[in-house]
Amino acid sequence: MDFNLSDEQKAFREVVRRFADKELEPRAAEIDQTGAFPHDLRPKIAALNLYGILHPEAYGGVNAGYMAMTISQIELARSCPAIAMHIQDQSIVGYEINQYASEKQKQDWLVPIIKGEKLGFFAFTEPATGSDPNMLETRARSVEGGYVLNGVKRFITSGPIAQVGVVFAKDDSGDVSLFLVETDRPGFSAGQTYEKLGHRGATLSDIYMDNVSIPKENLLRDGNCFKELRSAMTLGKLCLSSQCVGIMQAALDEAMRYAQTRVQRGHPIWEFQHCHYLITEIATLLEAARLLTYQLAWQKDQGVDAIKQASITKLFASQAAVMATKHALQVHGSYGYLKEFKVERLFRDARGYELFEGVSEVQREILASRLAKEYGIPG
Repeated sequence: MDFNLSDEQKAFREVVRRFADKELEPRAAEIDQTGAFPHDLRPKIAALNLYGILHPEAYGGVNAGYMAMTISQIELARSCPAIAMHIQDQSIVGYEINQYASEKQKQDWLVPIIKGEKLGFFAFTEPATGSDPNMLETRARSVEGGYVLNGVKRFITSGPIAQVGVVFAKDDSGDVSLFLVETDRPGFSAGQTYEKLGHRGATLSDIYMDNVSIPKENLLRDGNCFKELRSAMTLGKLCLSSQCVGIMQAALDEAMRYAQTRVQRGHPIWEFQHCHYLITEIATLLEAARLLTYQLAWQKDQGVDAIKQASITKLFASQAAVMATKHALQVHGSYGYLKEFKVERLFRDARGYELFEGVSEVQREILASRLAKEYGIPG
C-alpha cells in the first residue's frame, strides 16, 4: 500500500486548506465563544461538495472515497474542529439515507443535505445505553400504516437545528430497526443545546419522541441493525481520527510559531532543549496518528472489515491529540492558558475525542474481543 497522496488528492487538499484558511480560521474563536453554528457557511461548504464526498454523483455527490474524506477532515479540523464534526455528522446521515432510503426519500433528503439546504442527525445514544445496542429503550410500535415512536436520544449532534434524523429503535419483536424521522412531526422536540468544553459550534442536544407517528415507508432497515451501526461508527471513528490529526497539525504549527518568536534570556525558546523535547514529541505523535488514519481510510476504500483498525486508530489518535495539545500548551507556558491563544481551544477540543463514538475504554474492549477471537481465546 502506498500512502503518498496522488496529484489529484494533493490538489483537493489545497482547495480545502484554502477554504479553511479563508472561511474558518478567522471565525473559529468566535464560533467557539458563541457556541452557535454558522449557517451562512453551509452554501460555501456545499459549493466545495464537502457534504457529498462519499455520496453518488446521481444525487449531487462526488463519490470520492474515504481517503478524500480523511483529507478534508484533517484540513477542516486544523482551523475549526466543530465544523469538521458538523460535516462528519451530515455525511453519516447521508450515508444511511443513501444505503436504505427510497428514491423519493433520497430526492427529498439526501439531495438537499448534499446541497447544504437541509440538515440531518444520527440518533443512537440514549441516557442508559452508552455504546450497548441491547440497552436501547426507544420503541417503535407497529400500527396500521406505519409506526409510533417513543423515547429519548442523548447527545445528538445537530439535534436542535436538523430537519430529519435517522433513529435506532426497538420494534415489536425487540429487534433494533432504523427509522427516518422528520422533526416537524407532532410529538417530536429537541432539548436545550448543551454547553460543552469544546466543539462548541457543533450543536448538541437531546431529542424527545412522544407518540411520534411516521408512515411505514420511513422504516429504513427492518431489524438486524447491529452490523449497520458498526459500519456507521467505523465511518465516525475515521472522521474523528482525521480530526485528531488536524488538531495535532495545528498544535505543531502553533508550537513552532511561538517557539521561534518567544524570547527568553535573549534567545528564542526554540533553542532550549526542553522545547525540543515537547515539539518533537508532538511531531512524532502526529505522524503515527496520520499513518494509522491513512491506513484505516485505505482499508475502507478497499472494502475491508475495518472494525479492529477503527478502534486502534481512534484510541491512539484521540490519546495522541490530548498529549500533543498538552505539549503545545506547555510550550506557550502561562500564555497557553489564555483564550487569546489558539492552543487553549485546541486543548479543550482534543479532550472530547477520548469520549466520542465510544470512550477509550470501549475501544479497548472492542480490540480485546477481536484479539481474543484471533488467538482462539473462548469468551
